Amino acid sequence: MIIEKPVYAVALLVVVLSLLSELLLPGGDRLVAIAALTCGVATWVAPLLGVVLSWNQKPRSSLAGVGVSIRIFVVAACFSASGVWLALLTLVFAQDRTYAWVALLLIGVFWVWVAVMLVVGDRRRERGQEGAPARPKKRFKKRHRKRSN
Repeated sequence: MIIEKPVYAVALLVVVLSLLSELLLPGGDRLVAIAALTCGVATWVAPLLGVVLSWNQKPRSSLAGVGVSIRIFVVAACFSASGVWLALLTLVFAQDRTYAWVALLLIGVFWVWVAVMLVVGDRRRERGQEGAPARPKKRFKKRHRKRSN
């Protein structure tokens, strides 16, 4: 809940600034198109950079690895959302739409690649578990409290 307000503020700022630069600045359409392309490239680069930077770090707990994965996913989603918005602005207002199409292509191919990798990983895990014996259920000891009368 604490993070939502700053995220909404930054998103609103990006929307307003991109609309104003598209409509009021001479050459603003080119600036927004380059920003869309930059976000499309960042959709690929930022998650890979996050993986590389966290590669040698030992997770302090099992949740630390999950946190790294979530952070990588959120960064990619933020760059994708920004890139799609800026590309759509470029498609609507600009005469040269090449950068917008390239940005949308980069973002689309990235998310298709993520989906394919998730399916491949799931199938590998299923295949690896087919021949494995069933894991016994762990039974927890019941603790009895001593009553004080």
